[in-house]
Order: sequence, then structure tokens, then C-alpha cells
Amino acid sequence: MRRACILLMASLLPMLSCCQKDEQERLAQLQQEADSIAALLADTDAATADIEVPQESAYLFTFDKYKYGVDAGASVSIPFSLPEKSTVEVIAKDGWSATVTMDTDVSGVIVVTAPDPAEYADLVAVATAEDGKQVATILNLMVRDPFSDDTRPYINALGYYSFKPAQATLENFQKLVDAGIKSVTLECDDYNWKEQLELIIEAGLQVLPVIGYYGEQYYKYLDAYDGLDEVVNYLKDKPGVLAYHICDEPSVDKVYELMCIKDKIESLDPVHPVYVNLGPDASRSFLGTEYYPDYIECYAGLCGLKLLSFDIYPILPGGIQKSWYKCLDTVSKAAQSHNVPFWSFAASCWINKETTLRERPTVENLRLQVYHNLCYGAQVVQYFTICSYSGTSLAPMMAYTDQWTDAYDVLKDFNLEMLRRSYVFAGCRVNRLRHTNFMTAWGQQISVQDYPEVMTSLVTSSDALVSFIENRGSEYVVIANKSWTEKITAEVEFTDMIYTIDRDGTFTERQPGTTSVTIDEGDMLVIKYR
Repeated sequence: MRRACILLMASLLPMLSCCQKDEQERLAQLQQEADSIAALLADTDAATADIEVPQESAYLFTFDKYKYGVDAGASVSIPFSLPEKSTVEVIAKDGWSATVTMDTDVSGVIVVTAPDPAEYADLVAVATAEDGKQVATILNLMVRDPFSDDTRPYINALGYYSFKPAQATLENFQKLVDAGIKSVTLECDDYNWKEQLELIIEAGLQVLPVIGYYGEQYYKYLDAYDGLDEVVNYLKDKPGVLAYHICDEPSVDKVYELMCIKDKIESLDPVHPVYVNLGPDASRSFLGTEYYPDYIECYAGLCGLKLLSFDIYPILPGGIQKSWYKCLDTVSKAAQSHNVPFWSFAASCWINKETTLRERPTVENLRLQVYHNLCYGAQVVQYFTICSYSGTSLAPMMAYTDQWTDAYDVLKDFNLEMLRRSYVFAGCRVNRLRHTNFMTAWGQQISVQDYPEVMTSLVTSSDALVSFIENRGSEYVVIANKSWTEKITAEVEFTDMIYTIDRDGTFTERQPGTTSVTIDEGDMLVIKYR
């Protein structure tokens, strides 16, 4: 029996070998056909959903592989060619428009015009031959700048505690405008605050009225709200009112009183939000809670503030204040969770009333403070302070001499620089925040999983903050230097064309590959990849 089985197997082997050979030939043929289809797709930038394109026709658009950049309200010309006489049309949407000019029966130019402002949109070009064959392709475009000069938004730069009554002149307010300041505070317990308000409006500034110094005068009169109705009713229809400032750095034991004041103001003026400036991470006795996120949530959730503001001044002689990232991470997450904006502070003077001295303001440390705030999604930058008072010095204006100082020039130089790229952050959504090299207690180390599809590597020579931002359909990677005293280098590899946005607001086009950039002290590298 064993011998019979062996003989039977021996007789079947040639047949099995023949079957395997036929199968191998069939698989090889299928692989060849698959390779041909893959090569066909690789040679086009076509999106052919629901459009049958016979392989044997070789009926393809031919485009330059270049990705065309277009600005808001501007046009770009895209040449094309086809293998046979055809008509071409472009399917545009979201305010985009396109015209097709045929130079010959088989070639022409597509002129695409972006709306203003412009959001990213795929435009599809469809060619139809005389025999009815069709092919479609997505035009290879990037919205370089989504705004024109007329439609570009800016981050609001607010001058905190701008002037005392004697300094509140039209000339001084206009000098703030020259420095790119967009708004100022106004203390409504000053004897001539209404006259100051008219000068602020005349200068073209917005205003954050401070109602009752730190709001404390209202703690004693929760039933009567002495003077509150009069002030709010006077302000609510004035142009440029941002919000009503009612308290600075309260602990949680003030939440009930502040909620009552907030509700009263909102009943008088449902349009403008109520502003409470929250404190930084500090001792339990100061905040009234054991954990900083609980303190922030008390005001964001329980009190129901429609904007979150907090202050911390991180520049110390020995380095960055360690709790800064904790504060930024906590407040930005709370703001995103409650779908409200958050405002942040930067020290524009030398604060010497604290237990630890702060550094004198420079362009470099202002960059570090403000650009980190923007990377976390801050929508208003508050400069503390414009005019010096007890506990501060080296402010842009000295209170007792009424003289502008060198700190004004520092603030002006930086703020005008910041505004040129601020549209990237105005109204943005921060999708991810990561850190390179150094892992903070309140942050995550960057990894390959964080990269967008077109980015393959990122290496920095020293510590950096990396923010992945989306705004009006455009996407950005922002790499912020964590040092205000040392430059760093960043090497980033992309598989597609990108733009870097320079400090003066201009764009530098960079082709696929590795981009190596030096990031100055406190500065940031802004990369637009979609």
C-alpha cells in the first residue's frame, strides 16, 4: 500500500507542476496589468471618481508638476495639453472662478481667480473629447495668502493701564496707534473718563472699560449695584467696546459675587462679554483651590465667562518661569472646551513689585512671550503696562514725567512685526501642541505620529514649541524658539511644496525636500503646507 501511494504521488507531480506554472503565468500577467494601471495613475494628477477612462485611449491631461500658489483676490494661469481635440471646463466652488482659453484644439490655459478672503478648495478640470471620452483632474493649487490688505484680520494688541487722566491726550492715544496698538483699558472711576472715551474713539482705538477698580466696590452692594446701570447703559452703544472688566485675579471665593455682577451686566448689555482677568498658577491660599485646572474651570464653567483672560510674566533673569506652560496649557484647553476665546499678557515694562524681578523688556523677550501665547491660540495680546505706576518701571511712558521712553520703541518695533503674521493666528484652531528636545511636565514630546501627511521629519538644535494650526482651510506648522538669548536651527523635511512666512510678512517658496532655517532669539518659523 505504501509503495502504491508513492507511485500515485509520483504520477501526479508533473500535473501539479504544470498547474503551478500556469498559475504563475496568470499571476504574472495580472501583476503586469496592475503595474500598468498604477503607472497610468502615477502619470496624472487626476481624480477620476465616477468617470470611466479607457486605458487604451491614453487620454490624459498634461500639467506641469509645479504647485501653483494664488493669493486672495488674485489669479493664476495654469497651462495644459491634451492628446486630441477636446473641450475643457472647470468646476469651481466657494466663490472661486475659472476661465478656460484654448490656444489650439489640444492645449490652452486655465485662469483661476481666488475669492477674497479665500478658503482652500479643490477645483476640478474636466476634458471631453469629440467621441465623448472624459477625464477629470484636480488643479494643483495652494492658497498662498488667504487675505488681501483689505480683508486681513489682526490679533488685537491691547495696551493695559494706558494713561492716567493728565496723560490722556489725543496725541498720546495716536502714538499708541502708530505702534500698532488696537485697544486700551479705561478706568471708569477716573473723574473725566467719559472725555477720555471720546478721545479713544477719535483715535480709532477700541476700549476695555474697567468698571469699579478691581470690581471691589460692587462686592459690598450686590443688591443695589450702585452706579453699574449708569455705566453700562452709557457704554453699551459706544463703538469699539470689547468687554466689561470687573475684576483682576480673584480667588474662587469671589465666584458668586462676580457671577451676580456678570449676570446683571449681561441683562443690561447682552452683546458685549464680561471680562475677569484670572491669576496664574500659584499657592492654594491665593487661588482657593488645590489644583489650577479646578480654579480655571470654576470661572470658565460655573461662572460662565464668555472669554478667558489670565496673566503670567514668564521672563526671569534665570530663565522661563516653569509654571508658564502649565498656565497656557490649562487655559487654552478650557477655552477650547467651552468654545470661548482666551486673552494673554506680555510684560512691556520692568515689574519689580514681585518677589522675583522680571527682565527688562526687549524685542527678543517680547517675541518669546507673545509668540508662545499665539501658538496656544490667544486671540488678544495684552501689554502690561503702557504707563508705569507703583511697582513697575521702564514702561513705554513714565507716569511722573509724562515722557515716552526707549521701551516705547521696543514695543513698537515688536508689535508691528507681530501684526504682519498675526492673521495666521486670528480665529485659528490649534490642533496639537508639542515640544522638541525638552519634555515639560505640561506638554508632550513631538513624535512622527504628530506630523501632517506631507511632513516626514523635524529636528531642532535646541528646545522649541511646535504648534499645528488650522485657519480658513489653510494649515500651518509653527516652530517657536524657547530661548530669547540664543538662536536655534530647525530642519524640516516635506514631500510637497511649502511656503515659509517671514517676519516682514513675505512668503518664501520652498520645494519638496529638507528646509533648514535659523530661528532668531524668541522668534518663530511659520510654515504653510496647505
